[in-house]
Amino acid sequence: MAVLGGRGSNGDDFRDFDDDQPGAGGRRVGPSHVAVAIASVVTVVLLGWVAWSKLGGSAEASTPYDTDVYVVRSGDTISSVATMHAITADALEQANDLTSTSSLEPGTQLTVPLPEPSGSYPQGLEGNDDLLALRPTFEKWAAEYDVPAVLLQADLWQESAWDNDAVSSDGAVGIGQLLPSTSQYINDTLLGGADLDPTDPSDNIQLSAAYFQYLLEGGDGSWAEALASYFAGPTSAQNSAWDAATVAYVTKGMGYLADFQD
Repeated sequence: MAVLGGRGSNGDDFRDFDDDQPGAGGRRVGPSHVAVAIASVVTVVLLGWVAWSKLGGSAEASTPYDTDVYVVRSGDTISSVATMHAITADALEQANDLTSTSSLEPGTQLTVPLPEPSGSYPQGLEGNDDLLALRPTFEKWAAEYDVPAVLLQADLWQESAWDNDAVSSDGAVGIGQLLPSTSQYINDTLLGGADLDPTDPSDNIQLSAAYFQYLLEGGDGSWAEALASYFAGPTSAQNSAWDAATVAYVTKGMGYLADFQD
């Protein structure tokens, strides 16, 4: 379930991330009419490209990912970090020049390889054409918000098995199990006053993708921290140690990554 702040908090103490604003203007040097004409043509071409990408041109350009990052927390060991990320201790050691006797210092950033592809979808998705038809929608919005498509698909499978009719006892709805307060926050704050409907499958996935972008930025790109934030809220996820329920959620979500890697 997508939660804002800590459990029961409003998340006001979580960092805000403003969109990067491109630089504008420059020195005035008295351009010629030819230069102005060329600049106008270039501007039109660029605007056309931006419009095309916003209409879905970027859907086929999702960023490939083969590694993750993780910042060591109090109590972590090589074995516990590897288990949480659904990889072997050997793979984690090799990626970070560690040995089986190495200790992990809290605050150290590790490179985490992704799990090996399983070669099959999770039970319930394999052969389900209606649900598999949602994959291009996941790819589209993952590319739009520059989040890993495998992470978005894996966690939302954990949340609802992609059942858009799912409603939790807390009122979380749809594929991403978004609470009404979370949907409102994403629409109003992250998307600048959008009016996406969390009961619509595509809108729900878009809301979830936008939220994951925010969580990944807040967690320095760590997939595990983004999952922890999605489950327990960003405030709780920033704690030095996660509770057992959060660790279990992250571990299960990371475990599904192998099923969504091509």
